Amino acid sequence: MKYSKYVFLDLETTGLDPNNDKIIEIAAITSSSDGERLVFEQLVKPGVSLSPFITQLTGINDEMLAVSPCFDDIKARLLDFLHDKIIVAHNGSFDIAFIETALGKKIDNPSLDSLEFCKLIYPRMNSYALRNLARSLSLDVDTTHRALPDVLLLEKLFYKLLDTARSFSLQTMQGMYFFMQDTDNSLTNIFAEILREKVKNYDFNFNPSQFNNTEFEEVNNNEEKIISWDIGELEKMFFPGGEIAGSLKVYQERKQQVSMMKAVGKAFQQQRHLLVEAGTGVGKSLAYLLPAVYWALANGEKVVVATHTIALQEQLFRGEIESLKNNLCVTFKAAVLKGRSNYVCLHKWKTIKDNVSSLTWTEKLLMARISLWLEQDKTGDRDTITLREWENEIYLQLCSSRETCLGSLCSYFRECFYQKIRQKVQAADIIIVNHSLLLSDLKMGEMILPPYQYLVIDEAHHLDEEGTKQFSDVFSLRDFSKNAAHLVRRDINANSGILYYWKKHFASIRNYDEKHAQCMLDNISAADFLHKRLNEVIEDIKGCIIASDLPETTRISEQKRSEKWWQTIMLFYDNLLVETFSLLDCIKRLIAGINTEDKNPEEIMPLHALKTLYSQLKNDYEIVKQFISLEHDAEKVYWIEKDIYRMDLRFHIAPISTGTLFNEMLFSTKASVIMTSATLSVEESFTYVIEQLGIPEELVDTVQLLSPFYYDEQALLLIDSSLPDPAKTSEEAYNLAVAEGLLHYIRVTRGNTLVLFTSHKQIRYMYGQLSEPLRQIGLELFADGVNGRRHTLLSEMKNNPQAVAFGASTFWEGIDLPGDTLKSLIIVRLPFVPPTIPLVEARLEGLEKEGKNAFLNYSLPQAVLRFRQGYGRLIRTIDDSGVVIILDRRLITKRYGRTFINSLPNQKYYAGDMATLVERVVDWHKRV
Repeated sequence: MKYSKYVFLDLETTGLDPNNDKIIEIAAITSSSDGERLVFEQLVKPGVSLSPFITQLTGINDEMLAVSPCFDDIKARLLDFLHDKIIVAHNGSFDIAFIETALGKKIDNPSLDSLEFCKLIYPRMNSYALRNLARSLSLDVDTTHRALPDVLLLEKLFYKLLDTARSFSLQTMQGMYFFMQDTDNSLTNIFAEILREKVKNYDFNFNPSQFNNTEFEEVNNNEEKIISWDIGELEKMFFPGGEIAGSLKVYQERKQQVSMMKAVGKAFQQQRHLLVEAGTGVGKSLAYLLPAVYWALANGEKVVVATHTIALQEQLFRGEIESLKNNLCVTFKAAVLKGRSNYVCLHKWKTIKDNVSSLTWTEKLLMARISLWLEQDKTGDRDTITLREWENEIYLQLCSSRETCLGSLCSYFRECFYQKIRQKVQAADIIIVNHSLLLSDLKMGEMILPPYQYLVIDEAHHLDEEGTKQFSDVFSLRDFSKNAAHLVRRDINANSGILYYWKKHFASIRNYDEKHAQCMLDNISAADFLHKRLNEVIEDIKGCIIASDLPETTRISEQKRSEKWWQTIMLFYDNLLVETFSLLDCIKRLIAGINTEDKNPEEIMPLHALKTLYSQLKNDYEIVKQFISLEHDAEKVYWIEKDIYRMDLRFHIAPISTGTLFNEMLFSTKASVIMTSATLSVEESFTYVIEQLGIPEELVDTVQLLSPFYYDEQALLLIDSSLPDPAKTSEEAYNLAVAEGLLHYIRVTRGNTLVLFTSHKQIRYMYGQLSEPLRQIGLELFADGVNGRRHTLLSEMKNNPQAVAFGASTFWEGIDLPGDTLKSLIIVRLPFVPPTIPLVEARLEGLEKEGKNAFLNYSLPQAVLRFRQGYGRLIRTIDDSGVVIILDRRLITKRYGRTFINSLPNQKYYAGDMATLVERVVDWHKRV
């Protein structure tokens, strides 16, 4: 493979739009035919002033560009450098578009996008940004955001990709090339060249199948061994010399962990429910898993463990579960189960392969990625591949679903990823699920999980929130429109929609049963017409309602339903119901007219698809009908959500309280439910959580275990008393004061600082105010949703000692930045949920009607638990230390502030003005 044919290119520009923005720097690297290294590097005068953001990002300023040549002065030299070369660029369409716009013509060079190449070779990367790739692949990184350092990095990345591609097996390369072979471009040519080399050198006597898809059964060491249930014996495992202590590289006895293990074991034994608050560092996962394993084995029971997220499922399975398997003297089986749509359907995968010629180039690339992923991962689990935006839409056409599953009729039934995991779950002693799947199973009458009576819920402070989602009904106009479009819309296999499939089918059998076939064809034509009518109604709604001045969220009360705007909505949605009812009737008659006898799998799947679509549209129809009816359920709250960005209007129907539902579905049906989290109590009381979840007080025990960390020594807690009260200050004045305060504090906390906000709007404002001042003192600011997402910000915090991160919502919990990766935490505002949110408003009203103080019984405890989660981001290990600064003076000026402080693991704090606290931070850093 001749490396001299490639030229590596990168640009710096004034913005992202090639039609309106300009090139300010060009760098390119190539080699001559005799191996000489050639470099092109040039600043370019854009003819416009640079924005502070671009100057901050690149370090290039107007003075540097004023003495640089214009693009017209260097274009001949650039074209000569690029002549007869393949241009390699990261997100190459961006660079090439700018070059072509500046030239005023297309360039003849073939190109290769290293971003596409990366996605192909590394389908599991969290981020495909150039610098994140460099870190993940251990390539040298120059942190300067300039064209030449980036192009040098690009060159290293490209050859790393080539080496990795060459390491793939012949079968793997063939599977990927299958999707690319009909498209003639530089990336396909690379694969073709590597494939030719592999075929030329392949040992055809080698049989790879003997090494593939081999599943090793776990050896059962429990045969003829009676597994006894003895909490005292389990306790010994945590002592020096025991199985748990021996499994840890550095063992540290934690009395709290043993106490929790004994409490969990006792709850199983006595068939009691249990709430356990286990502070950070207790080691709660092992404390509940060990008794769960022995209880399951000793009693022939299954124990289900539910984590909050899919990521935590994997973490638990690959961490603590694997450790127990390797160190316990008994053998147990554990399985992770996720929602069915997480798994690829092999029948659908085969159908796509049969229709590869209908795919676009970007779809072919995605399929080649999936081919590699399926070869490497062998589980078909969606969470082990990185998909973004439209790729997820395509994946939905590949995933397994109950409605389209052919069951034992499927030719891939034995290899089915979902069926395999179901078999493992049936045989497992410990089943790890997430909250969403757990509640879906309860809602469906336990149709997903095998029978069980013992349950552990980790991160249980999320249970009420997840329950509200699962027990709610939501109608999305956008999703409804997309579902209805499946009747006529082309899918990834170039099928033109479900109606056209059946139109073709009945046209083909007209000679055998003309009367029935014609009746069905007339029915299909009617459905097609009704779909067009339905689309017209949907467009009318978008034009009149979504484009109106209707607020983002509006709760539908008795008073609102008498207002003119609501009458307009009812009129539009009455029309929607009429058209949908007629369409559903057509689909129902079509389904009834399809003969299900002697159907092969290829015909059964379209029938299943039609039935699925009918079910989805019928469900939406019922939600809308209920929403606009005059009779609203007093136990539920109804609201409209307008989403301008997605051009969507959503109807929400949610239970005001989930307690009764949890009691009926969970606590009244299970022998023992263990609920644990680092934050379940408010001022040592579990009352809030017990009431929210509807747990019968006579059936539940509570245990509070403090963290083994020395917070008063490891953390300095500071409260700023000089900033204005956010509840009594205008937004503009408050933001100016906060910006000033943050700048003062970050100047002394420096990098590895995380700032938690309660509003993305405020984050955007603060980024605009502080990014340049922080850059001038050598710090890099990363803001969630502004110049990076969660994974990008966390990567910067872990790898960049000058990083400062601004985060909201998801940053308050679930992130682990031990050691020097996080040394300072700033909480801008107490995390009270706005009382104007429809669900919150309804719950507050409900408490007031019961004669309770809604603030003290709902708003305050909810904010305290959230506050404790945020505070817990700083100290993650016994060796961590750092500073926590609270910018909300209400902690010390309001009576309820003491509730927040009393709920923290350390009670010692210092309050004062900005200057005093800055001195405290400086003194702390000197001492530490």
